[in-house]
Amino acid sequence: MAMSPQAVVFGIQSIMRLGNAAKRAYQDQKLDAGFTAPAIDTANLTTPERAVKIVRIAMQNDLLPREEWVESHDL
Repeated sequence: MAMSPQAVVFGIQSIMRLGNAAKRAYQDQKLDAGFTAPAIDTANLTTPERAVKIVRIAMQNDLLPREEWVESHDL
């Protein structure tokens, strides 16, 4: 069964639009999602090493999403 070139181009454009819409919906979902930061006593943040340790503990206890933190803070 042969298809016209216009139908093929239309199909490809439709798939691209669907992908872009899905990407936007995913981004909107992530941006609208609530974020709960762990309660951190800033008096304990005397050194950068201590701050990283507190963040690691929060990630291990599932109080901080590891993937998002690592990507955005280059750990």
